[in-house]
Amino acid sequence: MYEKRPMNQLETLSFLLIIAIFSGCSILVSDTQTSQIVGKWEWIRSTGGVIGETVNSDSAGIANRQIVFKSNSAFSFFRGDTLVIAGTYSFHKSEGETVINYDTETGSFIDQRLRFQGEDTLILADECYDCFINYYSREE
Repeated sequence: MYEKRPMNQLETLSFLLIIAIFSGCSILVSDTQTSQIVGKWEWIRSTGGVIGETVNSDSAGIANRQIVFKSNSAFSFFRGDTLVIAGTYSFHKSEGETVINYDTETGSFIDQRLRFQGEDTLILADECYDCFINYYSREE
């Protein structure tokens, strides 16, 4: 029969180190993604919602929308030339995907999953059921 024995200090340290390594891997965000998002992005379209519709500026009669991400973690969201909301952003991992968390004074901006399609298309998927997937094109 196997007799249980307490872990020695080296085994305990090794165990904690392994846990820390695996835990750290799940929360790391790619430097490429964090630097790739910096810039000015023009809204192309949004898809989703309760009825699975596709909306763009022509079909919705909405002035062009832009989101600007700066390297100092500041962001600004515009409709036309009007600033709608501004604040700071940060990243975290959730279920293997990068999620942007927005911090604003009003708190009215939903977290979004972040993906890129090539270097010039940003895809931001709202973190809620029946919400939208938003497509943006990088401005020069």
